Order: sequence, then C-alpha cells, then structure tokens
Amino acid sequence: MSYTKPLVNKWGGEWRTELNIGDTLEGVTEFYQPVGVKQRFFIEPSLSLQRQKIDFFDDLDRRRGDLKVLGVGGSIQGGMLFGRWGELRGGLSRSKIKLSFTDDTLGLAALTLDDSFLLARATVDTLDSLSFPTSGGFITAEYQVHDTFLGGDTQFNQSTLNVYKPFTVGRHTLGLGTRFSGATGRDANLIGTSNLGGFLALSGFSRDELSGQYAVVALASYYYRLNRQATLFDLPLYVGGSLEAGNVYQSFDAISLDQAIYASSLFAGMKSPLGPVFVGIGYNDKGNTSLYFSIGSFF
Repeated sequence: MSYTKPLVNKWGGEWRTELNIGDTLEGVTEFYQPVGVKQRFFIEPSLSLQRQKIDFFDDLDRRRGDLKVLGVGGSIQGGMLFGRWGELRGGLSRSKIKLSFTDDTLGLAALTLDDSFLLARATVDTLDSLSFPTSGGFITAEYQVHDTFLGGDTQFNQSTLNVYKPFTVGRHTLGLGTRFSGATGRDANLIGTSNLGGFLALSGFSRDELSGQYAVVALASYYYRLNRQATLFDLPLYVGGSLEAGNVYQSFDAISLDQAIYASSLFAGMKSPLGPVFVGIGYNDKGNTSLYFSIGSFF
C-alpha cells in the first residue's frame, strides 16, 4: 500500500510512502523535490526499512540454512529528467543491517554491518500504463558500489537490468520482458543476493522465495481486455496468462538453460480506484503451486 501527498510546498515537492507486507517486509518514505525553473532536476532524500529471510550459501556453494536480514537506512539521491520518458540519477545510501543465521555450525548467531554504497541508474519509460501496459517500453539499468567509505563494512558491486515491451492488436496484448541482477565481491553472498519468486517472477513460488548471487528470468505474458473502453467511468477487466523461465545462481559461470526453472500462471485483473488488482494461480516445474492476490503494478 502507498500514500502520496503532492504539492507539499510551492516548489512542487511531493511526499511518498510505500509499505509492502508479506514474507518480505519493505517500507520506504521519501521526499521528491523538483529543482530549477523548468524542474528538470530533482533531489530525493529517503528513509527505508526492510526485513526478509533468504537462503544462505557458503563459499563452496553449500546451503547453510536461512539468513534473516533486518535493515534500517537512509539515502540522498538526485538527478535529471528527460521530458516524460527518461531519468538519470545517482546517490549515496547508508544502512545499519543485522544478520541472523539459523545454522549453528557457522559459529555466528548474529552479525551487525554498516552498509554504504553509491548508485547510478538510467531509466527509459514510455509505457502508457503501469497497470496493464499496451504500448511503449521500459528499460532500467543500475549499478551499485558498496565499500568502506562513510564507515561502511561491506565490499561488493551489484548490477541490475530490467526490460519490458508490450505489443497490442485490438484487445490482445503480448508482453515480453527480462530481468538480470548479479553481485561480485567479498560480501556478495551476505547482503548482495538477488531474489526471485512470486507472481510473474517464477510463479508457483512465494515472493522472493529463491535467492542467489545472480538472478535471471525471462517473461512472456498475454492478456485480453474483456470489456470495451467506456467514455465515462472506464473500468477495464482483463484475463491472461504467462510463461516464465529463470533461476538464481551462486556464480556467473553456473548460469545456463539446463538449470532453468519453468513456470506459468493464469490470472484475472482490473483497474480500480485503489490501483490494479490481480487474482491468479501459478505453477512451476518444481511442483510448486501458489494462489495470488495483489494490488500493484503489472511487472
């Protein structure tokens, strides 16, 4: 769930707060402030909270129980806008992270780290909707450098790439997308892991059920609008499905189609005053089946 308060000040400032509750708890509150006469630039301070449980693997790629992560932090970011289609941003973040291990043989009950990192991100977004996009495209690339500046304890680098493109004929829409993320460095297997699992991200698993130093997934989705567009009070209704393939890996060399997990889903959805609402069922070739209900963007 989210809350946005626009026009906080005469310069167009906006306060945004979002909270996701489930197997992973995530919360962020941020203040977006445009800068300049044409408001082509911005600054964005934020505070965040995260709690999650992931698989922990040692240096020999052996699973050693669960790793529970609790993090509290803040960041300051800024950047430049390119019309309504693009953005470049960079920033600095600092977090306090507590790690708890369930495998007693590791000799570590808990560990507290200070994580400081620089980030750079480029985004191109021409989608006509985040709910059920029918035209345009989306691509974002991000790179993070975690190091010992500002008192940080962690050392690793992380890269992320997301791409999505819909194709529409009449009421039929085919969407193709992919996501890649990976981390290298001393602490990549501690807090630099990437997650998969959940609706449209290897359906059948619960959200973020799989974790590894690398994550790769490809998506093909199809949805059909059941009703015609209304002049007033338009309430689009959709049915559709997806095919997905991917997995998480502990090293870049391990990435291969032989290790891919294949998944699929069937869903129905609608645009509502609360945002897009989805109900669906997912299945994968590992034998996992899950039912989904969510309110949020399509991808």
